[in-house]
Amino acid sequence: MAEKRKFIRVSIKSVAEIIYPNEEFAQAYVGGISRGGLEMYTQAEMISGGIHTVRLHFLFQGEEKMETVRGKIKWSASFKNAFIKINPWIPPSLLGGGKG
Repeated sequence: MAEKRKFIRVSIKSVAEIIYPNEEFAQAYVGGISRGGLEMYTQAEMISGGIHTVRLHFLFQGEEKMETVRGKIKWSASFKNAFIKINPWIPPSLLGGGKG
């Protein structure tokens, strides 16, 4: 079966917070990342088209790092908890220094 993705997806295991305009946040788990977006699992259903801020936590060269990105939810589907894909404007540092 031919790969249909525009960008290579890397599987990761990470935690994130979805930050709402009122500064409240919800916990999320990240399962994959690419230049095309994030694969995230949340307990709250997210509405397609919504713009959200996401704070990602990950290890880089043995050190904990954090990146905050904004993105638009492309789609959401029920999968026990809500499963969403968010298309963030990922900062270059998260992608190894190239253009985001």
